[in-house]
Amino acid sequence: DEINYFSTSVMNYPVAIKEPDEEVITSWEHPKFLYISDYIGNIENLLETDKEELAHWKEIQEMIDVDSYIDWWIIHELGTNWEPDHPKSSYMFKKGEGKLYAGPVWDFDWGTFSPSWNRASLTHTIWYGYFFRYPEFKAAVKERWSEIREPLEGIDEYILEKAAYLQESNEVNLHKWPITTNMNVNGDAFINYEKAINRMSSSYVNMLNIIDTYITNL
Repeated sequence: DEINYFSTSVMNYPVAIKEPDEEVITSWEHPKFLYISDYIGNIENLLETDKEELAHWKEIQEMIDVDSYIDWWIIHELGTNWEPDHPKSSYMFKKGEGKLYAGPVWDFDWGTFSPSWNRASLTHTIWYGYFFRYPEFKAAVKERWSEIREPLEGIDEYILEKAAYLQESNEVNLHKWPITTNMNVNGDAFINYEKAINRMSSSYVNMLNIIDTYITNL
């Protein structure tokens, strides 16, 4: 929906520039517009060049914050968020002359915690099909997973705890805004609160184990 947008030259992905807005970037010839489009293009050119040799990881690592891309991928997989696979609602940000970061995560509604998600489904989303070909990236994913795996184990209990706290609010919410249409692909619109929460918790545990197995076997 942004005025300033372009399609990437290599992979033909749509990119919309949210900030700076059109009051700053006043045309597609503006230096900031060209800087952003060139920066994205340079990353994609390196990734495409490496389809055979995998020789440019060091240069790619200097352009992107690898840790943020790992966390971004893990969060979307655990939450079963399909949005990046379109791709859409995939935010990135850059601090001046610094690296490109993944995030913030966004748009967790349509398919979140879907019980039908039974595999790592975003390993070829956007640039991840390229990233996961690099031994260095896979090693970094394993290292990050070893750091966060244990704390992630308690989130299913956290879901149940917060659900109990929010139960009364849920009843008031449904009374004021009753659900009449199932717009959620995970199908929880017309099941009761307790079943929906239990399914959310079990879906999370299931995905935690699936991603654990996937990363272990990288």
